[in-house]
Amino acid sequence: MTEILGTGARARVIRDSDDALKLYQPETDKASVFYEAYIHALIEPTGLPIAKIHAVEQRDGQWALRMDLIGGPLLADAFLRQADQVPVLLQRFVELQQRIHRQRLALPCRLKTLLQGKLARLADQLPSDLLRQLAEQLAALPDGDALCHGDYHPLNVIVNEAGLHVIDWFDASLGDRAADVCRSYLILRIHAPPLAAAYLEIYCATAGIAQQDVLRWLPVIAAARLTEELSAERDALLALLALR
Repeated sequence: MTEILGTGARARVIRDSDDALKLYQPETDKASVFYEAYIHALIEPTGLPIAKIHAVEQRDGQWALRMDLIGGPLLADAFLRQADQVPVLLQRFVELQQRIHRQRLALPCRLKTLLQGKLARLADQLPSDLLRQLAEQLAALPDGDALCHGDYHPLNVIVNEAGLHVIDWFDASLGDRAADVCRSYLILRIHAPPLAAAYLEIYCATAGIAQQDVLRWLPVIAAARLTEELSAERDALLALLALR
């Protein structure tokens, strides 16, 4: 029986001998798969705790990435099962994100460019005056040159005896670290409210940035999240945009 290690919107990950195999949805185009492998290849030399990619291949007509098998539960599960360890785990979660943000390397995408593209896709969902306002806000926000994961949250972090390991780097880009923190804060605020404020406080206090520098990204990040069409989050996201 195939051991399923994880399932996401774009792919599912299975165990294949001593490797993990990320199997993409059948409609996934070839370029997207090679792009993710390319992003991994650029980030691997930094020494960050990520799975190394070994091959791009096809399995029963589906594109797949063969990579290191990283054992252990997701951090989200560890938070639930080890309540007494939440403060320590949250601190380590923040420390790893700050380590990511300290990296400087060449990537093909800028975070603000990705966000501009997402706002452009919302023409049929949000009022034109709001979209114009969001575009102006985005233009005024810092560009930054930090490595941003783009989707850093407890479901994309594995924890084991060796430490924390980050998965799913498809959305990695270069940008303002505060924007990346805002994305993490937004997801925690919706799905784990008790952790959100603590996360933001720890990150900002230890990184020496103001919480307001993070929160000013919130309208743009919330609007961009709408493009992911997550029905369970839609009302919360619209509320942040004062539309609910």
